[in-house]
Amino acid sequence: MSYDSTPDTLRHSLRVAELMGELIKELLDRSVRHDLSKTREPERAVYDEVVPQLRATTYGSVEYRTLVDAMGEGLRHHYAHNRHHPEHFADGINGMTLVD
Repeated sequence: MSYDSTPDTLRHSLRVAELMGELIKELLDRSVRHDLSKTREPERAVYDEVVPQLRATTYGSVEYRTLVDAMGEGLRHHYAHNRHHPEHFADGINGMTLVD
């Protein structure tokens, strides 16, 4: 009797679909939650105050960095509760997954 690869291939295909479905679900869940913490304290007041000022500066400039640093606890809270920022992790980007 010769080997028929069809059953193994179908099992493999279904397993890949299952794993990809889990990844898709995780990405969708994260897309819904993305940055929602900015709409609540202690982040909201800081973002309400500083974002208009940031928009009036050049990204990465000394003035921009000074404003970001002034965001203090609000920004620290944001980083602590949002894994899509390297600052969330003790080892920065090296602690992130592909999904982060």
